[in-house]
Amino acid sequence: MAIGLFFALVPAAGLAGSASAQTNLGILLGVSSSSLKGDTPPNGTYTGKSSPIVGLSVEFGIGDGLYLIMQPQYLTRGTGVAFAVVDQTEPRDSLTLSLSYVSVPMGLKVESESGRFYVSSVLDLGILTSATLGNGSAEEDVKGDVGPIDLAVGLGVGGQFSIGRRPMTVELRYSQSLLNLPSEGSRIGGDGTFPARFRVSGLQLVAGLYFGWGGT
Repeated sequence: MAIGLFFALVPAAGLAGSASAQTNLGILLGVSSSSLKGDTPPNGTYTGKSSPIVGLSVEFGIGDGLYLIMQPQYLTRGTGVAFAVVDQTEPRDSLTLSLSYVSVPMGLKVESESGRFYVSSVLDLGILTSATLGNGSAEEDVKGDVGPIDLAVGLGVGGQFSIGRRPMTVELRYSQSLLNLPSEGSRIGGDGTFPARFRVSGLQLVAGLYFGWGGT
């Protein structure tokens, strides 16, 4: 579904009106809440992990209310793993997987007629910078067990307004990885705790403050 909606927005570029020279440059701050989807460890469940997002946003006007967007950012994805414990009704968090990426979402932004709301659709290329697996008392470097590249589809809805003379956006975006996290032939942690097939998904809430909003 996410992939279909992404490509559904792409033809809008060909339906745009006269080209616009408008270019917007801004800074992004937000929070990401992610978890893993797919096969689960024996007697275990995945729990969510929240982390900050810091980045930039560049928007290139290509038509009336239509922009190409590129948003390089640094963020952490991951999950907790809760295992069933004898004599306890709720699973207990035992492991935390943290994955840090330099991420570059690229895609389209389409504004409403009023310009107050918009939808976005991106392909998000992530380059792994670090990966650790912790058990509460120690951390293990597992970067070699994780694929060096992640590719995700993102779909967002947002609003636009101004603070003084500075335009600002607030966007809620759903992101779904297309690739399995473990590298080919590897098991994260090396002890079979994590299965061979699972992916990251989650929500991002991001605010953008823009400079140089305008054009000819």
